[in-house]
Amino acid sequence: MSRLPLVAIIVCAALLGSWAEGHAQSAVPSDSVTQRYRTALVTLRNSVSRVRSDIDRFRRDLQSAGARTVENRSRRLQSSCQSLGATLVETEPGVRVNPRLGARADELRAAERDLVQQMRSVRRVLRDVCEQGLAPTGPGEWADSLKAWGPYRTSRLEQSLLALHGASARFAGAAGIKIEPRLPSN
Repeated sequence: MSRLPLVAIIVCAALLGSWAEGHAQSAVPSDSVTQRYRTALVTLRNSVSRVRSDIDRFRRDLQSAGARTVENRSRRLQSSCQSLGATLVETEPGVRVNPRLGARADELRAAERDLVQQMRSVRRVLRDVCEQGLAPTGPGEWADSLKAWGPYRTSRLEQSLLALHGASARFAGAAGIKIEPRLPSN
């Protein structure tokens, strides 16, 4: 009879040890979660890079470019913006942090909140700048309007993208992910 309590104590100790080990491991993202974060961040980075490239192309010799060239560049930028908007919606779940992570994940949770906030902010700017600001509606000639307002609107978009880049970098750092190559910071 004295063996039974000893066996029960050993079993309880083993169960407690395995629970503590599993609980400690849950404080950091698993490899599959880290890969999910990496995939979302790389997809986001690539889409942002496309928009930034199209902003540069749009601004190139803007004042001296012909109306048709300016309008075509605007359409291309609008298309990239639409693609980025879809990417932001698709990748947001990929950067969500498991609420069951331990207290050591507070930095990651804060980085996630910042990143998701910036993603949503960029979506608003995309709507304002690309869908409305670069649209071929309104008074006057479209190309003239793009030449006059395009630099302001694209700089507003670029500022928003830089803030998103910073939030992405903080999230990657908190998750222990290195994303290369880095986006240039203008």
